[in-house]
Amino acid sequence: MSYDVLSLVTEKDGQFVAEPGIFFPATVARIKECVVKADPLEVMTPGWPGRPDREPVADGFLKLAEKYAPETLDLALLPFDESLPEKTKVLRAEALGFVESWFKRALVLKVGKGVRLYITKDLNYRR
Repeated sequence: MSYDVLSLVTEKDGQFVAEPGIFFPATVARIKECVVKADPLEVMTPGWPGRPDREPVADGFLKLAEKYAPETLDLALLPFDESLPEKTKVLRAEALGFVESWFKRALVLKVGKGVRLYITKDLNYRR
């Protein structure tokens, strides 16, 4: 698995810091891999004895990911633009929210407990 969520953050004084320009592109690429049948191990509940794609939370994430066309996930990578059509802005905001939730779940599961996460401000990734 090429997606290492800890490589996408820095840790300082017990708080994780994530830069949108780093974690969004990496997470979008990983979600696309999982839609094409890579196992979503990073969002799977630890200790699940069955197939990774059958674990309830991972399965929920995959079903959501499959609802988005790859082009919709790519919208999350576009710089914010007020002049975009309203429908595109809504889809982009939904995609950003979904990608961020995947990233956060992967981080919490990797660390093994709740985390303090600060996402730096990047106007290109605002909703």
